[in-house]
Amino acid sequence: MAMDKFKIKKICINVFLCGFLVFVGLQQWRTFEKYSLQFEAPLSYTEQTLGNDFITNYGKRFTEVKQFLNETKKIGYYSENNQNMPTYYLHYVLSQYYLAPTLLGKNENRDTVLYNLYDSYRIDPENYHLKNGWQVIKDFNNGFILISRK
Repeated sequence: MAMDKFKIKKICINVFLCGFLVFVGLQQWRTFEKYSLQFEAPLSYTEQTLGNDFITNYGKRFTEVKQFLNETKKIGYYSENNQNMPTYYLHYVLSQYYLAPTLLGKNENRDTVLYNLYDSYRIDPENYHLKNGWQVIKDFNNGFILISRK
C-alpha cells in the first residue's frame, strides 16, 4: 500500500515536470517568433547603427583638438564641476583614447590644460585658472577649451 502511494507521487511529479518543460518550450518559441528579425538579421541592424553610436559621435569632437595639439606631449585635463566619478573617468578615458599619443594629466600642474565641458560648453567666469592668470588659447566651440599660463 505504501509503495502504491510512492509510485503515485512519482508519477504526479513526472507529469508536472513534463508539463512545465512544455510550457517553458512554448514560451521560448513565442519569444523567438516575436524577436526573430533581430535574431536573424544582426548584420543589417549593425549596418544601420554603425558610426552612429555614442563612442563614435563622442570621438568626432576631437578632430580639431587633435590637429591643434599635434606636437604636444603632455597637457592637464579638467572636466565638468560636481560630476560623479564614473562619468569623470568615462570622459577622461575616452579623451585619452582619442587624443593619443598626447598624455592627459588628471589635475596635474601643467602649462597647458584642456577643459572637456561636455554639458556646459563654457568655463565659469569664476574659474580658478582664469582668476589666477591663465588665458584661453582656443575655444573649439564643442565643449573643449584649451587654456595656458600667461
